[in-house]
Amino acid sequence: MNIAELSKKTNLSKDEIRRIIVKLRLPVPDRAKKIENKWAERIERHVQERAMRREVQEQEIAEKKGATRTITIPGRVTVKKFAELIDKPVTAVITELLRNGIVTNLNESIDFETAAIISEDLGVKVQRGSDKTGEVQSTKLTPEQLKQLLTEKNDKDLKPRPPIVVVTGHVDHGKTTLLDAIRETNVAGGEAGGITQHIAAYQVTKKGKRITFLDTPGHEAFSAMRQRGTAATDVAILVVAANDGVKPQTVEAINFAKAAQIPIIVAINKIDLPDANPDKVKQELSEVGVLTEEWGGDTVAVELSAKKREGIDKLLEMVLLVADVQELKANPHRPAIGTVVESNIDKQVGPVATVLILTGTLNAGDHITVGSTHGAVRQLQNYRGEKLERALPADPVMVIGLNQAPEAGEILMVETSKRVAKGKVKELQQLEKIRRFSQVAEDRAIEKNEDIKKLAVIVKADVQGSLEAIIETLKSIGNKEVVVSMVRSGVGDVTESDVMTAQSTGALVMGFNVKVAPVAKRIAEKESVDVESYKVIYDLIEDTKKRMAALLPLETIRTDLGKLRLLAIFRTTKGSMIVGGKVISGIAMRGAKVDILRNDELLGKGTITDLQHNKKRVDEVESGQECGMSYSGPEKLRVNDILVFYKEEQHAKTL
Repeated sequence: MNIAELSKKTNLSKDEIRRIIVKLRLPVPDRAKKIENKWAERIERHVQERAMRREVQEQEIAEKKGATRTITIPGRVTVKKFAELIDKPVTAVITELLRNGIVTNLNESIDFETAAIISEDLGVKVQRGSDKTGEVQSTKLTPEQLKQLLTEKNDKDLKPRPPIVVVTGHVDHGKTTLLDAIRETNVAGGEAGGITQHIAAYQVTKKGKRITFLDTPGHEAFSAMRQRGTAATDVAILVVAANDGVKPQTVEAINFAKAAQIPIIVAINKIDLPDANPDKVKQELSEVGVLTEEWGGDTVAVELSAKKREGIDKLLEMVLLVADVQELKANPHRPAIGTVVESNIDKQVGPVATVLILTGTLNAGDHITVGSTHGAVRQLQNYRGEKLERALPADPVMVIGLNQAPEAGEILMVETSKRVAKGKVKELQQLEKIRRFSQVAEDRAIEKNEDIKKLAVIVKADVQGSLEAIIETLKSIGNKEVVVSMVRSGVGDVTESDVMTAQSTGALVMGFNVKVAPVAKRIAEKESVDVESYKVIYDLIEDTKKRMAALLPLETIRTDLGKLRLLAIFRTTKGSMIVGGKVISGIAMRGAKVDILRNDELLGKGTITDLQHNKKRVDEVESGQECGMSYSGPEKLRVNDILVFYKEEQHAKTL
């Protein structure tokens, strides 16, 4: 880098640059006009650190003098943005909010009055400004930001790439069996309950052209995973069973595809079944806004039988045809950008991320960042487990070399060096710590509320995407009376540490598609720790609902039976009376409770201990009939009082 360029970049004179070179003892000649980039970066870093030290010193001096800064903030501002505006750590702001009884997190908003109160305790004065600022930016890329990253400045660098196709639809409509037919493998046979539990990516070749397929789960608990899958694709194959029609997840998949603005190809599956009705399927699709070509629309529909391998070639031809219309291109000569489809921890090689390359080329040895984690690509594998030297646009690859398993949906980016990669994730890791801090604060607030019952759980899953979906689902099935308290969660087998934590906290250990370590199993049996293993998400959710419902008190259900007007008082003793009356609606029942109404106002309550009709003891008396009764209760009855008969039953609550 030129000294002149560095001078302009750091806003320092050339002489000041040379003084810093001498101070840092860099191997640069006295009158050199150029220096190596690594020394230029060292000088820039020194200048930045010096500026930061000076700012801290000035702030300390101001605080010692009792000076108070005045900062302009909007009428409503997120906690993170407020912390940035007053130049304080987010943790300090959240802590101050907690001291004032306000439980929040970094992405939630606070009003100006609240901000003004806590800012005084933080040594800052605030004044109200425009309300157009203060929105927090997510640590994850938005679709618009990702689109900007993928935009190429020079169209000459673009080359045709394979289409990325998502296979989606309702559970048990044959999505995996369809991919089975396409890949001529047997994936469906090895899946619990015949249900796909996490996203998988594959590639096939048709007429010399490659097609990348994403298989997404059909169960409603995985809608977030399906949404991620759809957002990264060019074409959506919507699988609808010819004998079952449009279902809730079918509509959900349609909405995701429309939101992502990608074309839909309808695969009407199971046409070989006796009750198959493709025309009915097309009619139902038209009712939810998908018009097939036969119904005057532009959506391609292919009738097929995945089980019998019929109609597969036509479906692939339609995929290539729709993809050709889009003229899909990417730049293979740039550093790679990809999205994480799935991740897990392998016992032998550590964190493994299945990544779909969106543009560029990913090479073995590249330094990469994926959200708040980083690493170097030690190994690349295709979906068949074969080692690769590089991955091109639209290739699904397994990446080995990250320091931890990233979240599904995170963006992979190639960095220039290990130092750059580590520096880039440092801020994101700090934000993640803050997020966890605020989440802990929220959890503690719930824990302190004795009116809320808690089902403490430890969740372990085989892959990150499944873990996210399970946690989201568990949090959504609670209510004001009972919630799931997440003690711990993670990817991998159930360990001794998990069981010991469960023993000390009274938590239930839930393992999803993972094993229980032998030592953990022995400790669980000895300490009577409940460890449950699940293969299908339905079972996990239903079991959780039953356990949560069991924590709730019984619900009292009142059933009104009838009304009676008092006609006579025969005997009165302390706490009881013998009276007569006429049933004016419904029935009067022996053993029932009664509300006592006088002049249409509730006077009190009592119980009918005995009931007679025509001098015979009976269980109930119908409307229009007269009867005698033994009443028990604190209130003294009068003629013309109305007794409202009802019964109460205890029922277990459900979620």
